[in-house]
Amino acid sequence: MGYSLGPLIERTAHEQGFAIVANPEAIGEDYCIVSVEPAEAPGDLGGKNWYRYVIDQGENRICGYRQGSRQGVTKSIEEIVERLNERRMGPKGRVNLNMSTYGKPAAAK
Repeated sequence: MGYSLGPLIERTAHEQGFAIVANPEAIGEDYCIVSVEPAEAPGDLGGKNWYRYVIDQGENRICGYRQGSRQGVTKSIEEIVERLNERRMGPKGRVNLNMSTYGKPAAAK
């Protein structure tokens, strides 16, 4: 089932270089944790308890390192994935699509 915001809003958004995605299913796959594995300290960093994590989203991949307990690192990565997926859904709340002042200087006070 497709969603439409109306031809005027969609055309205006397209002309201004904005992408509007009204259907979350049209966005694609969610980010997900692929692995959290013990690792050596990255680069010249020291310390113990390093973990390498991998997050995937379709063909996109994010790899990184975190130091801490396995439970703490996993919780941190879960929170990152949650925020990444929230960002993909667009801004929360109400959006003002009034483009009448777009690109015009602000009025003097």
